[in-house]
Amino acid sequence: MKLRRLFSLQGLSLILSVCLAAGCIPLAASAGTPDASPVAVTASYTYHGDRLENVNDGIVSYDDSPKNRWTSYESPNATDWVQFDYGEPLSKNAAGVYVFDDGGGVKAPNAIDIQYWDGAAWSGVPHPVRTPEAPAGNDLNLITFESVVASKFRVVFSHSGSKSGATEIVFADSNSEPLPGAEASPLGIVSASYTFRLDQVSSVNDGIVSYNDSPSNRWTAYESPNASDWVQTNYGSPVRKDAVGIYIFADGGEYRRQTPTTSNT
Repeated sequence: MKLRRLFSLQGLSLILSVCLAAGCIPLAASAGTPDASPVAVTASYTYHGDRLENVNDGIVSYDDSPKNRWTSYESPNATDWVQFDYGEPLSKNAAGVYVFDDGGGVKAPNAIDIQYWDGAAWSGVPHPVRTPEAPAGNDLNLITFESVVASKFRVVFSHSGSKSGATEIVFADSNSEPLPGAEASPLGIVSASYTFRLDQVSSVNDGIVSYNDSPSNRWTAYESPNASDWVQTNYGSPVRKDAVGIYIFADGGEYRRQTPTTSNT
């Protein structure tokens, strides 16, 4: 079942959070979802006791039950990378890196960077935002960035005194896919007819309401060419809803309060 909110634009609408039915709750963390697109995964180095394909199998395990991880243990390199090659250009604006840390030879790296192939060289993704700011072991490290269309993306690990590892890596486009860590959310998957390149449509469904830039957490249709735009929630199966709460932001300039309508398909 899909529910859609339509916005007639006199100015341009900005939505901070949309809650259907009982109320807003934060998205629950979950195991990673393997990349739905066909992808070839390679790495600069893989320890002989680990398996590179484990980073894209949907299983997050920080111990040996099951043992499911890639590591660069015993690598001679100061940095190592894991590359996702989709074979065709795709839009991505988020990477979830489930960092493995055994407290010994494999620990959280000093830095995690996301790069894409621009056709001639590897470039860093624009405006990356890291959560948490410093890499954390045995946890999801989420990096969001301005949308990039490319056929190849990679995660670069700058090692600490030990080497680095990951139990799962997920690249996503939050305009059409759930952010890593939100795959099992009962709040559904949101998409939109248009999303401004510096915003995230997934922000309307994360339980966070912020009317300023601390944090900047919103979907907007800024620069949209459309007279109206919509935000849609896909639950995957029929669900009963009888109310909708829309937290609308207006900054007095390009974003003005609108009167939305709701439909279901």
